Amino acid sequence: VNVSGAITATTFTGNLTGTAGGLTGSPDITINNLVGVAATFSGVVTYEDVTNIDSVGIITAQSYVSIADSIVHTGDTDTSLRFPSADTFTVETAGSEALRINSSGQLLLGTTTAGYWDGGDNLTIAGSGTCGITIRSGSSSKGKILFSDATTGNGEYDGFIQYEHVN
Repeated sequence: VNVSGAITATTFTGNLTGTAGGLTGSPDITINNLVGVAATFSGVVTYEDVTNIDSVGIITAQSYVSIADSIVHTGDTDTSLRFPSADTFTVETAGSEALRINSSGQLLLGTTTAGYWDGGDNLTIAGSGTCGITIRSGSSSKGKILFSDATTGNGEYDGFIQYEHVN
């Protein structure tokens, strides 16, 4: 039986074949497989146990986004954020690890091994040749490294190294 035009039914049993267009109202439709070139959804779309999702635009997760190992930059796959082990994340550029924060909260730049000299392991900067830190301040300002044993009062600046550009 071929039917065309508008059909209004309160109950339908059986199979429909062909195409459907202009569905309105609030039908609950169960689909085993949706195959097509494009689909537009509005409102909230819920996916469970999905292998791949391609999205254009912003993705908002209601709780966690679980990533097995890395977030890779599209078109530049040797740039990534990685999670190589428990409680550790790294930043990779040009296919090599550039920065690591390890499970002890140590910041490691250019190395995977923390430095050691009587507690000098919170920040380690390494290079295969000459290595250093640049503190860039205004031409009439100061550059400082401060030493503190408190979060208020004079203990916030018990000692410091200062360079004043003007003097």
